[in-house]
Amino acid sequence: MVQVCPEALGAVRDDVAATRDAIRDDLSPLRRRMTELGVPTAAMNDVLSVADRLDTDVLPTLDWHVARARDLASLRYGGSMGAVLPVVDVDGPFGPPPDPFTQTPSGDGSTALTWPAAPFEVREADRQATETSDPIASWFEDRFAELDTSVQNGFDWLVDTWDRAVETGAELGDWWEATTADLGGWIDECLVDVRELIGRHVAVFRFLADACRVLGWVVVAFGVVLTVGLAVIGAMGGSALGAVFGIGVGAVPGGGAGALAGAAVGLKVLGAGFAMFSVGDFLDVAADWGEGTTDGQDLLRQGSLEITLALCSLIGIGVFAKILHKVVHGLPDHVNDRVGGPPTDVPPLPEPANPRAESGMAESLADSAIDVHALRAAVSTRISTQRQGRHVVSARQYAGGSYFSSADDAQRVLDDFHSGAAEVLGRKGDDIVVQDLSVTGFNHNPGAGFPDQATNIFFIKGSVSPSVVPYNPNWTP
Repeated sequence: MVQVCPEALGAVRDDVAATRDAIRDDLSPLRRRMTELGVPTAAMNDVLSVADRLDTDVLPTLDWHVARARDLASLRYGGSMGAVLPVVDVDGPFGPPPDPFTQTPSGDGSTALTWPAAPFEVREADRQATETSDPIASWFEDRFAELDTSVQNGFDWLVDTWDRAVETGAELGDWWEATTADLGGWIDECLVDVRELIGRHVAVFRFLADACRVLGWVVVAFGVVLTVGLAVIGAMGGSALGAVFGIGVGAVPGGGAGALAGAAVGLKVLGAGFAMFSVGDFLDVAADWGEGTTDGQDLLRQGSLEITLALCSLIGIGVFAKILHKVVHGLPDHVNDRVGGPPTDVPPLPEPANPRAESGMAESLADSAIDVHALRAAVSTRISTQRQGRHVVSARQYAGGSYFSSADDAQRVLDDFHSGAAEVLGRKGDDIVVQDLSVTGFNHNPGAGFPDQATNIFFIKGSVSPSVVPYNPNWTP
């Protein structure tokens, strides 16, 4: 006897449908993200194609069998042998199929169905196929293993790409350092007259720098107000308000397009303000170069950055770049190291713990052993031959400014700094100011009225490739 349970068959159909939905809901978003990242998705496509075949091939067949089982269940009739399913002949294209059953009438009016057993070969082949076939769970394990491999390959690709990007960035940094060093040396050698001119009028450059920065902040504040106001007016459609504020805002349509048109005008003013601020920073850099506290390489590196930001600000891009530039420079050093901000050559010096009120001078940092040890650890023990040559009167790189008679004197100052023989006085910007009574250098700044001024005050510039520069002997912290 054969009895088909339509409820069980329907449950099988529901399980297959749930499997299809689970594959689509869980894997489709993941495949889309992998495609956006450029990760190969061949295994993922195979899994999703299985879900499609379940939907197009398996489920329609199950639906037909479920419907047939329900029809047969409705035709059940009772008898001495219980509920028996009658055989329903379905006409095919070649007539009804042959009846494989032997029908034997019973005494109570029911009919018993019997059929011959399948050949031994068929039954044995079916048994072996059942034993050797893998469950569907194994198939899913294989698919998910392929998926895991694809994800791992994608992650490896991202890591390799990032490593290549870092290497490229390092190569560009080395190239930029070498290029600015060569061009900076040329600037120091060929633009001596310009440097002396700036040195004689350094106070004017400082005043203009401060004026540009102050005026730039005023324009920036006005640009912020103008951007917000015109964006609101543009979003409202302008009309009467546009006529009051002018510049044609009332002619633009309302909504997003109007807000964008209004904000564009304010952003141009904002960009002009940041451009003026960048010009002020550039004038400060030029003044440092004229004083002799920086060399041509620093002028080229910092000056080119400020000029680029000023030009970009005029077209709107530099506004955000200048803001980011100021924010990054304002971050603590440990944060700068993590986010890749501009490295500082020397760790910042702490404020003196006990100021000397009677003299007005800060307490020597040599009294703080921990801080001085940190400074010494950050600075290389050998001077940079090329950079130091700009401050050695006999070197070919020398182009004016403060100088030593010999590079050995500069190395002696650095050695005394590391040994503790030189006293750490304080900080000038990012540079360490020291006093070494055993070495004499010359502070050469004719524009300020100090030609060949003997001094034992020096500042150490840089950490990886340091140089030592003689400085004003009257300097105080």
